[in-house]
Amino acid sequence: MITMYESKRLLHLINLANSGAYLNSSGFSFDQATREIVSGPKYNYPASLAQHSISILPQLIHKLATNKAHEAFLQAYIIGNLENDTSLLKALRITPASIKWLGNEMYCGVGMQKIDIVISTKEDEDEEILYVIELKDDYSSPSAYTQIEKYIKWVSQYYCGNTPCFIQPVLISKKPKRKRNSSTLTSINKAINLLNNSTPSFCKKVLTIEYELQGNSIYFK
Repeated sequence: MITMYESKRLLHLINLANSGAYLNSSGFSFDQATREIVSGPKYNYPASLAQHSISILPQLIHKLATNKAHEAFLQAYIIGNLENDTSLLKALRITPASIKWLGNEMYCGVGMQKIDIVISTKEDEDEEILYVIELKDDYSSPSAYTQIEKYIKWVSQYYCGNTPCFIQPVLISKKPKRKRNSSTLTSINKAINLLNNSTPSFCKKVLTIEYELQGNSIYFK
């Protein structure tokens, strides 16, 4: 997975290496001898390898209903259904048309930590907003906001240094079945305030979204 500005730079380098020439064909192939992409017939995959759409939702619902670990399933569901899940779009405050780029498991930092989901949005002439999303298949906690702060520092230097944008940090976690006690709420609010007060001016206040099982669907708010 590469970012939008990285893909533009890659295309630029390819263009320079080929002096602006490009292949014009109905199909392409790879010449193993010359190690080049060449014009050629498309490869027809066997019918036995035909891909079928797979819904991750039933597995996610089962994991959530039985109180089992499901962060990977939640991530797969969001990546595959972002544009069609109205409750998620409303919670994130974005429209399907504004989504320009979507990435998951975005490596960052020397320790190769990974940001769960990154979304780039742009409405017409508005400036780009980069959603840095941390997923938790448990309830929100102060440590989750500390983790997001580390991601923001990396994104501010690496991504925003190449593509001017706003950053929207987001935590998506499971909705508690019971009301949190005052001590827990105080710790969470303290972590939120620390995060909001330590980020650059082009970083928006952290957005906390909770999800729960409602019938045969997942609801985000």
